[in-house]
Amino acid sequence: MDVLSVVGVILALVAIIGGNYLEGGHAGALLNGPAALIVVGGTLGLRSCRPR
Repeated sequence: MDVLSVVGVILALVAIIGGNYLEGGHAGALLNGPAALIVVGGTLGLRSCRPR
């Protein structure tokens, strides 16, 4: 993985967690099983259908 990809992932996580904290949310609000299943399943499905 490229160094800038790692930096981008870290910045995205910091932005999500920071925004949640600034809005007064709690960490449990970010852990949503059905939403994670949709995102991960869709991503894996797209990756498996992509031409190489």
